Amino acid sequence: MVLQSTLHNLNSSLSRLQHSQQDMSTGRSLRKMSDDPTRGISAMTTRNELRRSEQRSRTADHTQSVLAVADNALVSSLDILARAKELTGRASNTGWWDATARDGIGSELASSREEWSAVANTKHVNRPMCNGTAEGAAYDNSAGGYRGKAAIDESEVGAGTTGKG
Repeated sequence: MVLQSTLHNLNSSLSRLQHSQQDMSTGRSLRKMSDDPTRGISAMTTRNELRRSEQRSRTADHTQSVLAVADNALVSSLDILARAKELTGRASNTGWWDATARDGIGSELASSREEWSAVANTKHVNRPMCNGTAEGAAYDNSAGGYRGKAAIDESEVGAGTTGKG
């Protein structure tokens, strides 16, 4: 009887030692939910919060890059439009400019239109910035107009969560 009790105690000690060694080698003290259900639920909750946080971080980074590209396009557009305003003001003053100078202003305005078209067709991650939900270029110089759609675009920002933009 004493021998049996001693063997049982040795087996229990060996089992605890193996669990301790496994905990140390893996860095985990919780191997399965039945070990400690409360800590298991807490670990799952923490893991889910970490995933949500990582997704929010990726979404924020993407949004910042979209806004940076849009800001650069807007600033470029404003610069082009300010120059066009200056040129049209000069061209309207017929007393100072001869026909050759006005032709030069006209050609500069035409090139400004090309520049503005390029800015309007700015892309971010291979997706046009200024054409709503339409595919392809937002502005077509040959057709002379806007080709985009003014619809709301929805994109997935997280598991089961969409954002409108």
